[in-house]
Amino acid sequence: MTEDIIYREIDLTVFYDYQPYEPPEYYDTNGTGYPGCSASIDINDVEHKGESIIELLDGAQLNDIEELLNP
Repeated sequence: MTEDIIYREIDLTVFYDYQPYEPPEYYDTNGTGYPGCSASIDINDVEHKGESIIELLDGAQLNDIEELLNP
C-alpha cells in the first residue's frame, strides 16, 4: 500500500504492507483451531520528494509515522 502523509510539517509518501486483524477460530472445546492475529503494519520505504529517507529515520519516528497511516 502507499499513502501520502504529513509528518512534522513534511510531506511524505509511505510504502507499507498491512495485515488486518484476524479473529480467532476455535473448532473444539479444547481450544484447537486458529488463534488469530492482531493487525500489523510493516513500513517498507518512506520518501520525501521522490527520495528514500527511511535510513534517516529512527524507530520512534517510524512508530509515529505508522500511527498516522490509515490502512
